[in-house]
Amino acid sequence: MIQLVAGTAENCRIAAPLLDKGLVRQKVEDKYPLEWCLAEIQSNRAQLWMAWEHGKLTGAVMTIINTYPSGLKYLDIFLLGGWKFHKWAMDGYNAIKEFALSQGCVTLAAGGRSGWSKVVKKYEPEARTDSLIAINLR
Repeated sequence: MIQLVAGTAENCRIAAPLLDKGLVRQKVEDKYPLEWCLAEIQSNRAQLWMAWEHGKLTGAVMTIINTYPSGLKYLDIFLLGGWKFHKWAMDGYNAIKEFALSQGCVTLAAGGRSGWSKVVKKYEPEARTDSLIAINLR
């Protein structure tokens, strides 16, 4: 089961290893330090979602509500880390989608490795899975 949790120091401490795993896996830990992510969650500028199975944390997701220049809001699934994704992905997607709608968001957005396009298509066959191109200059 996955749920939105309070951005407390304790929840951040518990989720930190999985969030860090996601940063390292995406190779963005130099751009988005774990400490920044945790500060965003604790200040309520970002949301923390935690997935549990048999009392063990199996996933942590960080989302951020942003606004397009037009004024429309979208929810960015900013960071995800964990394992046994297949066991909590659908519940997580539905919970995050419901939250986004309740906040007035018109879009869910996420960036990630190319393999995520296949995963997204399982849940939303009509989803656009355009690529984000990032070229490291140093």
